Amino acid sequence: MNYEIGKIIKPHGLKGELIIKPSTDFDRFKKEKELFTLYPEKKTLKIKQVRPHKNDLLIIFYDYEDINKAELLKGLTLYTDETPALLEDEYHYNMLVGKEVYNQHQEKRGTVIEVVLVPQGHLLRIDTGTNTKLVPFNKHFIKEVTHIVIINEIEGLL
Repeated sequence: MNYEIGKIIKPHGLKGELIIKPSTDFDRFKKEKELFTLYPEKKTLKIKQVRPHKNDLLIIFYDYEDINKAELLKGLTLYTDETPALLEDEYHYNMLVGKEVYNQHQEKRGTVIEVVLVPQGHLLRIDTGTNTKLVPFNKHFIKEVTHIVIINEIEGLL
């Protein structure tokens, strides 16, 4: 299974550093680690150097050690196929996307279409059929996650 772990924003400097916006809570960006892109083609990239930069990362990949080569990677999404160990009540984003959402009264309310990271935590974007709504992904609103997501629907939530 492929796990999306970040997006290449743009080059930084002349030596091939790229600004990476991580989309994972796991430490997936380490020196000598291999990642890959899928579109427009599958391309394997090996990390030569990584360092923090504000809320992002600065990474140099082998064979892309100058700005002209690094520019070719701009906008690509990074993936890994390694599955990290999950604790109880932890989920991969792609495990949640596509799940049907029901409320505490077993009424279907929609489908999870995206997991959104905000400073306060995570939100599930739910397609209700007529629009999309955001539901905080925490114990107050999410009762259970199995093959479906069961939410505690309070007045005004959806």
